[in-house]
Amino acid sequence: VPAISSRHQSTQPPPPNDLKYVSLSDPGKLDSNEEYPVLILGQYTYWALSYIDNRYAMAILAYDSSGTIVGRWSKQGARHVHHIEFDEIGGNVSFVGQENLSVIFQLSELKVTSSARLFG
Repeated sequence: VPAISSRHQSTQPPPPNDLKYVSLSDPGKLDSNEEYPVLILGQYTYWALSYIDNRYAMAILAYDSSGTIVGRWSKQGARHVHHIEFDEIGGNVSFVGQENLSVIFQLSELKVTSSARLFG
């Protein structure tokens, strides 16, 4: 079962060149939050990052305990994470961002595998 938590922005691993960390304190305003929502699943911590070109998409990055990226997934439809929700019945994880738009993943989609490491 996943856990939803937060991490201070000072603990963020370096992002890939095409991504940036943006966490909103209010989904209706472009104001940043020092606390960043994360999903913890097994031994991995998942961060929702925004693209540097500000497209309406999020990249979900899974990091291991040493700060190494072990998986990357992307979906269009939202940007700038505000909070994360988990639906236990449906097994869905929603990364909710600006204007309360969200990208939704089945928990099974976020499993770290050798193909996830290819940054698919």
